[in-house]
Amino acid sequence: MHRDRVAALYDVHSWAGVMFSVLVMIVCASGAIAVFGEEIDHWSNPALRVASDAPARIDADQALQRLSAAAPIDAGGSASMSLPHRLQGYYSMPFPTRHERLDRLYLDATSGELLPPRQSYLFWYLRHLHVRLLSDWNGRLFVGLVGIAMLLSVVTGLLIHKHLFRDLLRMRWKFGDGGRTLMSELHKWVGAWGLLFHLMIALTGTWLALEGYVSAAIRAAIDAGPETPHVAVDDRPATMTSLAPLLLRAPSAIPGLQPTYVDLDRWGMADATVTIAGDLPGTLVQHGMARVRYNAVSGALLEVRDARTRGFWAQLRAALEPLHYGYYGGLGLKLVYLLLGMMPALLSLTGALIWFDRRARLRGGRGSGDGRTAGPPS
Repeated sequence: MHRDRVAALYDVHSWAGVMFSVLVMIVCASGAIAVFGEEIDHWSNPALRVASDAPARIDADQALQRLSAAAPIDAGGSASMSLPHRLQGYYSMPFPTRHERLDRLYLDATSGELLPPRQSYLFWYLRHLHVRLLSDWNGRLFVGLVGIAMLLSVVTGLLIHKHLFRDLLRMRWKFGDGGRTLMSELHKWVGAWGLLFHLMIALTGTWLALEGYVSAAIRAAIDAGPETPHVAVDDRPATMTSLAPLLLRAPSAIPGLQPTYVDLDRWGMADATVTIAGDLPGTLVQHGMARVRYNAVSGALLEVRDARTRGFWAQLRAALEPLHYGYYGGLGLKLVYLLLGMMPALLSLTGALIWFDRRARLRGGRGSGDGRTAGPPS
């Protein structure tokens, strides 16, 4: 590759890394730790640490009755109830307040007792630090820019790297030059080992962050699927069907479905619906991306949304979040995500130190050229 082109690529690689180094460290470190979100929530909220393997004696109808008695659902209103699963041995439902994401009621699935409110929002803050830098004002946009900077760094680093496969198994432990060689070797070694993972994380993270900013046409293409028939609003009060039989029927509509929550819409009215959402273990369809919708009065099946049977874009979209957050495997996979997820933070730190050291040497007259023609450090 021509020397001037290498120098230009190195400039892009350096500036993308240096300008966003602090944000990359924050976003990547918080995201790597947040991979253990369920475990963090379980550990940091002792009052909610009820036994998830105990038999659930309270069914969904009893849970809904007790939770809605404490937080009534308005006639024709909507509600979402989380179901017991894995580390979660309880039902939960949001309070109808402006802090709905945080204020929830919890019901022990074994005893049927209302549990104390959560004591810690540690995971919530970690997740939203990663997703939107704790800012509701275009926070996702800034995280998306971080993702673009990571993509630029990964691609330009790959293009200027001469000995990618050699450096996978070799690292020079040299300390005599103030640590410059060691820092450069560590930067290249970490980048080479984490290349594919960092590329995947940057691509999926950039899309997830900027998805809300793309055109409606692209979003419509990704969400393409059978159109839900339009049903006129029917405000007649009606008796709701039982949830328990619907939960038993849902896996027959989507084989392998493990329900994790139910959405109630237009509750108490003749046109009310129940949506049962859940995971498909062993696949990349996770966290409510598989859904079955029923008429809440008659129990008739209205819609099945199984990403495995839909088009390419729908399947890709269903896989993005599991790929990015690593919650499609067990504890071992999460440990891998934690380790590899911390690597971009280390790359940002070592890259920034290399850049500042190089600039200092150039200003001191020990470098060659003006910084554009010197090329990447060896």
